[in-house]
Amino acid sequence: MNMFKKNSKWFVLFKYLIGKGSNFNADNLFAIKEVVKNGSGGIWASCYNKVMHDFNCWIGEHSYFENIPTFPHKFYGIFISNGAKIGKNCVIFHQVTIGSNNLTDSKNKGCPIIGDNVFIGAGAKIIGNVEVGNNCRIGANAVVVKDVPDNSIVVSQPSRIIYKENMDNTFYALDISKIGKANNETKKNI
Repeated sequence: MNMFKKNSKWFVLFKYLIGKGSNFNADNLFAIKEVVKNGSGGIWASCYNKVMHDFNCWIGEHSYFENIPTFPHKFYGIFISNGAKIGKNCVIFHQVTIGSNNLTDSKNKGCPIIGDNVFIGAGAKIIGNVEVGNNCRIGANAVVVKDVPDNSIVVSQPSRIIYKENMDNTFYALDISKIGKANNETKKNI
């Protein structure tokens, strides 16, 4: 069977599923995504759902990508809804949400459209019927709910500096032995 020849996408998936391989990457994920999107459910849908579960992410099988984005930290915590459109050469860090807004009374109902060469920092949220132009950067933890023109940078609100005298920033390690006992005592009292 050619699909299982050594180092093919399917062989890497098979090794991943049986716990013998850790080099599962975006090429493998998107190969499965396309199979599921084109109506082949069954075992492929199960494989896709396992990968989504293992990486605590969701990349909708009906989301559209011009090409496979770069995921510097794999797919951990990434959510991309069905209907979202992602342009070429995008970089998407962990904990990013590219989500649709389906609330009937919303002025921003719909799915995001991301342009080409967009860099999306860790924890960024792009929600609703918004367009992010080409060559943009979305900073870490920024929330985008309005259109972003080409060649722009989006950052979260400015940080506030709060002055406080005599702050104690000592870090105290957690005593695990006390946690276990506390949990056991709590269970006895329930």
